[in-house]
Amino acid sequence: MSPSPCSVWGNPDAPKRALLVHGITCSSQIWCHVAHLLVDQGYYVVAPDLLGHGIAPRASEYSFDALVKALVPYVSPVSPDLIIGHSLGGLVTLGLIQYIPEESQPVHAVIVDPPVHLTTEQYNMYRVIFTGAVREPQGADAYAKMFPRWQLSDAAWKSFADELCDPACVDALFNQHFPWTFKHVLEQAPHDHVRLTMLGGDLSCGGVYHSGLTSEFDHVIPMMVKGASHWVPLEDPKAIVDVALAGVTYEGESDVQLTIVEEPRAPTELEVSVSVGVLS
Repeated sequence: MSPSPCSVWGNPDAPKRALLVHGITCSSQIWCHVAHLLVDQGYYVVAPDLLGHGIAPRASEYSFDALVKALVPYVSPVSPDLIIGHSLGGLVTLGLIQYIPEESQPVHAVIVDPPVHLTTEQYNMYRVIFTGAVREPQGADAYAKMFPRWQLSDAAWKSFADELCDPACVDALFNQHFPWTFKHVLEQAPHDHVRLTMLGGDLSCGGVYHSGLTSEFDHVIPMMVKGASHWVPLEDPKAIVDVALAGVTYEGESDVQLTIVEEPRAPTELEVSVSVGVLS
């Protein structure tokens, strides 16, 4: 199987490798800030485009499993040291780590604000937002207005990603997953050679993940980033890198505010709207 096309940062001969997986209607360029921070820490960084996204191939039929299997060459037979997935890409990462060889070195997987489970109201809202984004892209100026913490280049890349994304892929993912729940991929995730951290956005700012979604899984470490919406890779990339490199040598001081999530609470409809990008 040929690997999906990707963006890369750093020296291919670097001793450590990181794989970054973007979310729905995005592209590999959403990871540029995280990637540069990881390169500074000695990593070679690879970020593929998901099937039907960016410059990745289009498909006659799309499915969650197809998105996962298109990335298997990035983890097997040689696995990276670190895998980070955001949103849908976090769910894809949960499916992908099942293909990491058991004899590989320990891998840290950081799943950033994953929609592990959506209520019917959340599902309907997300479906309208994301199917609309790829059929009528809002443009960079609209994203910059909605998300003042983004750089203008972030808004431009997100708008371009909307234009590149195949609407049939977005339709298929929503059509095939109602009710929307992906706890089964957590149940199947390996425990012995993969360390698993869930890093949510701030629920009060529109984050999607909360610890109640994974409370039955003892192997999951739940955390959140204060003040960040769903779009943590663009709003606080340093928080992601700090968590990803926890327990290993890290050069530099960390001032990010990280909190173990203790009070499970689903985000309100308004918070979800602000988080994913609805103009008021």
